[in-house]
Amino acid sequence: MDSSLPRVLVLLPSDSALKEILLSHLRIAQNPALIGVVQHGAAVTFGDITRKGFRAKERIDFTEHHLARSRTAELLSFNHIERVVDAQAGDVVGRAFKSAAKRADVPFIKPSMSDYDIGSEEIGSEVGELSSAFKFRTSVLAPALERLPRIARVSRLNAPSSIIRGERLALAAERRNWLAARSLSGNQVSSIRKENLFDSILLQRNGANAEQIEHLLQVAKVSGARLVFELDDDLISTGAVHRLTTTDSYQKTNLAALRRFAQSADQVIVSTDRLSEVVRSEIGVEPAVFPNQLDPALWMSPIENELRNDRFLRLLYFGTATHAADLALLDGVIERVSKRIGREVRLDVLGVTSGKLPKGAFRLKPPVSRYEDFVYWIRMNRQRWIAGIAPLVDDQLNASKSDLKLLEYGALGLPALASKVGPYQNADELAMLVDTRAGRKGWIEALCELLSDRAAARKFGRVSRERVLSERVFNDQSVGEWGRLILGSQVRQAND
Repeated sequence: MDSSLPRVLVLLPSDSALKEILLSHLRIAQNPALIGVVQHGAAVTFGDITRKGFRAKERIDFTEHHLARSRTAELLSFNHIERVVDAQAGDVVGRAFKSAAKRADVPFIKPSMSDYDIGSEEIGSEVGELSSAFKFRTSVLAPALERLPRIARVSRLNAPSSIIRGERLALAAERRNWLAARSLSGNQVSSIRKENLFDSILLQRNGANAEQIEHLLQVAKVSGARLVFELDDDLISTGAVHRLTTTDSYQKTNLAALRRFAQSADQVIVSTDRLSEVVRSEIGVEPAVFPNQLDPALWMSPIENELRNDRFLRLLYFGTATHAADLALLDGVIERVSKRIGREVRLDVLGVTSGKLPKGAFRLKPPVSRYEDFVYWIRMNRQRWIAGIAPLVDDQLNASKSDLKLLEYGALGLPALASKVGPYQNADELAMLVDTRAGRKGWIEALCELLSDRAAARKFGRVSRERVLSERVFNDQSVGEWGRLILGSQVRQAND
């Protein structure tokens, strides 16, 4: 089989005449990587679409719902399916494969009947008479059958920054039909072989250990795949490695392998100018700066907030498990603010699982784990909080971080308070900045001012949201630029 062609699964219709016509046009496409599913009532037959017709391989019984769902997902994974096209297969089969495609992170395409240029009154006619009338528009299946650039994206499962800077961008590019992406965890990199013919292999942050990184380097050496390393934190400088291995349970061998991968990469991508300087001085590589942006499909879709009547004034903080030191800057602050304004203030902390919380702070565990579900949940509960806060220790590691937290607060419409250090040093358009030289007193004064003039705070939140959603979300230009960095060439856009 020609592995340079995309692996496309076509869900064929149960109507025999329509199915035969569709098969004839698919055979004309001369794509040996086409795979089909044919309906038989409550069962489907899976097999290859060849120049001679349909060659059956396996039958799946949809009356065994749980087994069918499991086998459908396995079918996509085992056959490395890159796209699923629902060619009028029917509701039961269509829903099953749409759900499987979503779980497998595979694009699902469903053309409407009008796209086929065939009227319902013609379906009962003879196949021979229909064949000339059945005109498959190029826009229907051509995008699904053509050879798109392929990337393999390797990252830690459900790591928010990797999802934002990799998975969501890849999905946006796939929606535009610019490339095909496959997402893998470090434990799955052994499935990447030279025969896969990936055009690019993207490693995000510490998405692979030393052994897995060595495998990626060997695959690229043999196959000629482009290597790309994406970084949104300092994981390679001497100071960062010392801190990460002594306080955050990182292993030196894995961090050394990341450094080796970065030096071997055809392209290194970072999130900030400061991190660019670190990479340049530490390993002599000139990285590209691609600032963080949010996916409008997640943050701008319609949603209804849950209205809450709460006797507390609630603040929001969310971050990864390694931010305990940042939260320690608020020791004694929440309690003092409550006394000053005469009303109890509480800080909801999401995600920080290590270290003791400041008094007045409480861990809140969202009922979801996937980043996309978390965004939906936090948007739905946005009315719970008055403001978002972003305390940050002024040190070398934090100096290279990005303003992502402020973007997310802004997208929620929450006014933000942030330490005037590192990535927030000049972020006065997205947050009210706290002079950390004043210590805890600076935070107490800033919070009291914000909570005493809530109308002004709400106005700041609205302005921040407008700025983020107009200037810091994906668009054609930014998705195209990301694709160019990953592939090393301009992506072929739909109107090219």
